[in-house]
Amino acid sequence: MSRPKTSKVRFEIRLPLYYNDGTETEPEKYEETKNEVYEKFGAFTVLAVTQGGWRGPDTDEIYIEPSGGFFVDVDKERLDETIEFFKQYKGILKTRFKQEEIYIVGYELYVI
Repeated sequence: MSRPKTSKVRFEIRLPLYYNDGTETEPEKYEETKNEVYEKFGAFTVLAVTQGGWRGPDTDEIYIEPSGGFFVDVDKERLDETIEFFKQYKGILKTRFKQEEIYIVGYELYVI
């Protein structure tokens, strides 16, 4: 039995629902981000709200926080271009959502 070839790469953008001071992020910021992702890729999927945790490297404090975001599937041929886009876009999102880090990951898809 042969496996399908990977033809797409999924990029997942995790965005905070709250700022570090505990106030809720404005819905307009999600809307703006969604529109930008749609403009760039012609599609998007909203991620379900999940809860994640991490340990502060300087304080050793544990942070538990909900996040949402988006994912997009791109053709593998656009991989280099897409990675460069997200490297630049990450800085915009860090500023927009007042974060030290924004989690963006990519992984291969087997489209069946």
